[in-house]
Amino acid sequence: MDVRQLARSPQTRVGLLTFACFSLGSTGWLLWFYHLTDLVSPPAADALTRVGGYLVQAAGLGTFALACHARGPSRLRPLALAAIVAFAICLAPAGLASGLAPTLDFGLLANALCGLFQGYYLLCMAHHVEKDRRGLTFGTAYAASTIVSWLLATLGDGFLTRGAQGIAVCGALAIGAAIT
Repeated sequence: MDVRQLARSPQTRVGLLTFACFSLGSTGWLLWFYHLTDLVSPPAADALTRVGGYLVQAAGLGTFALACHARGPSRLRPLALAAIVAFAICLAPAGLASGLAPTLDFGLLANALCGLFQGYYLLCMAHHVEKDRRGLTFGTAYAASTIVSWLLATLGDGFLTRGAQGIAVCGALAIGAAIT
C-alpha cells in the first residue's frame, strides 16, 4: 500500500478520528481536573473527575448506543459533531468558573458529551476498519493521543492544560476532531 492509499484508507481516517477525539477528551478532562484542584483538595477533585466524570461518560456512551438503535448508525455524524462543539463550549465554564457548582456542572456535562463522541469513533471503528486491523488502529490512536496529552500536560508545567490557554488548545483539538 503506497502513502496515498494509506492516507485515504478507512483505517487511517478512523485512526485519526479516534486520535483527535481521545486527545480532545483527555485534554478537556485535564483542564477540568486542574481547575477543580484550585477549588477543592486534589483527592476530592480526583474522586469527582474519576468517579463522577467516568459515570457520566458511560451514560453518554449509553445514550449514543440508544441513538444508534433508534436512528441507525449511518445517521449519527451530526450528533457526534454537535457533541464535539458542545463539549468545547462546556470547557470554558468547567475550566474558568469561579465557583464549584458551575465547574462541576459543566465538567460533568462535558464528560457526558465526551461519551457521545466516544461512541461515534467506536462505531466508526466497528463499521469501517477491517476486523483484523481494529486493535492496531485503536491502540495506535490511543497511544499517540496519550503521548500528546502527556506533552501538553508537562510542557511549561501544564500551562497548555490550564485556564484560557487550555481552552484554546481544546478548541483547536475540537476543530481537528470535527473535520476528521
